[in-house]
Amino acid sequence: MAGVQRQNPESLGYICQWTIKEKPYANRDAEAAYLKGSQLGALTASKGKLVEEKAIDLEKVQGRDLIIELPDRSLLRVRSFVAGKRVINLQVSGKDKDAVSSGDALKFLDSLKIGD
Repeated sequence: MAGVQRQNPESLGYICQWTIKEKPYANRDAEAAYLKGSQLGALTASKGKLVEEKAIDLEKVQGRDLIIELPDRSLLRVRSFVAGKRVINLQVSGKDKDAVSSGDALKFLDSLKIGD
């Protein structure tokens, strides 16, 4: 697993993590189950409350986009993808929904490109 974490002057926090598994998931159903389980894990680990969730695709790669309200009332927006053996997780943290949906936040979240 590898990761990068940054924070900008507007107090948005950015994290990008990726993991390379030994082998890819068996099929799209297995990928979807992993993503849903990852969502539940994020909620449990953060002790947060789910605000929004949706299934997303990026270049035919399955993903999930969710917003979690943390115990301190700040928000965490997470986009997770399964691409073959790779699991990619992008996170933006901010003070409220406007912050994690801002132009800067979306620029980061939309910057992911998945190649072969």
